[in-house]
Amino acid sequence: MSIRIGIIGAGAMARAHLGALQNDPRAELVALSSRTRTNAEGLCESFGLDYVEDWQQLLNMNLDAIYVLTPDGFHRDYAVAVLENNIHLFLEKSLELDLAKGRDIVAAGKTAAAKGIKTLMGYPLRFDPHFRLMKKILTQESSGKVLYGSSIRTHFLTNDMEMYDKYRDENYSPPAWYFEEKNFGPIYSHGSHDYDYMRWFADSEVKSVYAVARRALLPEGCAPDAFFTTLEFENGAIANVSTPWITRVEYDMITIAAENVTVQNQNNKVLWQDAKMEAAEEFEYDLWANINGHFLDVIENKAEPLCTLEDGLAAVTIATAAVQSSKSGAPVKIAEIK
Repeated sequence: MSIRIGIIGAGAMARAHLGALQNDPRAELVALSSRTRTNAEGLCESFGLDYVEDWQQLLNMNLDAIYVLTPDGFHRDYAVAVLENNIHLFLEKSLELDLAKGRDIVAAGKTAAAKGIKTLMGYPLRFDPHFRLMKKILTQESSGKVLYGSSIRTHFLTNDMEMYDKYRDENYSPPAWYFEEKNFGPIYSHGSHDYDYMRWFADSEVKSVYAVARRALLPEGCAPDAFFTTLEFENGAIANVSTPWITRVEYDMITIAAENVTVQNQNNKVLWQDAKMEAAEEFEYDLWANINGHFLDVIENKAEPLCTLEDGLAAVTIATAAVQSSKSGAPVKIAEIK
């Protein structure tokens, strides 16, 4: 039985998800809606979807699932409507820019879940086999409690040139909303990936956040493009996160130290060491096939969602605290975030 799917949004993430879905025999791509008609019609032609000018029409097309792939600050109304119409929801990160709107989405998700409606929060690094291996090692009883984390994932991103995205393996022109000061740049959106998987690795909630951010290369009026964020967890662990947009050498280095083992991801080469062994492992994989295949598994009741709306709310709460801390110059307690 096919799963009838609709899409809201026609940007780079729509291309990435549609490219994976078209290769999954369970997915029936039905219709797409976007305010950007030119992009939408091109995607519809490429992937065989109907173009729908009014997104609310999707709610009446007998769809099983809808993907909300719009910019971060335009998720609430779409997501809540999808859930209130008893349609399974895939929500691209971040959950929302405004925490109150994010909480509305989570509340709607809880109500829909009682009716059997499934949701998945789109943090793709949870579906990367390198990160999955790190989590597997850290959850072994012999590893002990996570004590420390460090994540540096460097990028070079400007508002006036075409960029290469290694995760999607494509060149693209970043949308203008990436750089708007009100959207907070990488300290919020890109960094939220790291806030999410640090919670996942530490198996603990964040207690307080301290951040320093600067606008280094972007022009006046844009978001900060360089930052460091320090996280203090309720279980005593600490972590440091940075995903700056100012480094022309792009490289990922994620290190997690537990009581009895250290695991490190060096640009998709995983190494780990304890008292007895040292090993390394690399993978061939399709990140977008992994996350979309998992969502269809969730709809078919073959799996529990690996990343929930609640996880999404936790990540953007941390991101909000990081923004507040960068402005005040002082640590911010998560419990005080309204």
